[in-house]
Amino acid sequence: MLFVKKSNNILNFSHLVFLGPVLFDIVITTFVRLISGKNIFKGHNNNLYQKLVSKLQSHYIVTIGYGLLQIIFSLIYIIVINSNNYVNLELFLMSYLIIFISLFMHFAIKIQKNKF
Repeated sequence: MLFVKKSNNILNFSHLVFLGPVLFDIVITTFVRLISGKNIFKGHNNNLYQKLVSKLQSHYIVTIGYGLLQIIFSLIYIIVINSNNYVNLELFLMSYLIIFISLFMHFAIKIQKNKF
């Protein structure tokens, strides 16, 4: 579903881009918990979102931050997809994936080691 829609012969990754911060937080936290030997079916509050809310004492601020990230990357994606340039789209998606995977992996590992 994330990768099957086409728009002007360019794959449409809109679901991945629009849900990026939330999706990466959940998937990467689960992955890090799994490789750390933690029970992924046991409840926890080790997602970056939950830790930020705990530190900042405000769901509002963290939600606005996540929302702004989604809006910024979504607008860039819309501009790139409308350019109908496959190379620009590939560069954007690779940059997007590298940024979010590294960012969330870094914080997920720190959280699992109780260093956040």
